[in-house]
Amino acid sequence: MKVLYNQHQEVTAHCQIHNRYAFVMIATIIPTTIFSLFMVCHRPTSSFCWEFIFSFPLVCFCVFSFIALVNSPSKLHNTIYATKSALCANTHIWFPYRPNVYHSALAFVCHLDQTNLGVSIWGFAVVSKPLVLTTLSVMMTCLALFLQLGDCNSAN
Repeated sequence: MKVLYNQHQEVTAHCQIHNRYAFVMIATIIPTTIFSLFMVCHRPTSSFCWEFIFSFPLVCFCVFSFIALVNSPSKLHNTIYATKSALCANTHIWFPYRPNVYHSALAFVCHLDQTNLGVSIWGFAVVSKPLVLTTLSVMMTCLALFLQLGDCNSAN
């Protein structure tokens, strides 16, 4: 029992490190992606082709890093909800009524129904597909705003 407790403590410590890592990476990747895209799109000059060639790897790296960071936690979040649906739809668990199976399944369904179940970003939010899509839409909105403000300043 002591060995299992120690293993649980190690896994918990690794989860806390991953939560901090995810927070720091997302907090640095989002602005880097926005500003690298802004750098590519802002100055269409005669050397635009060269600027694009040199900036494109940075943009690809930032986008790939963001997708790689949120892909697994997002899939985990979807799998948790798919598991809950599959468990509730399985009639062999619920019928015929067996008290020990029924209570165990009900406890598991209640556990899966928690809103904060999954990988969190240092406790701020649980990584899910809606969070990823919201983050991408905010990034594009910020990029559009920066491009508009950049055009206003260059006209003066």
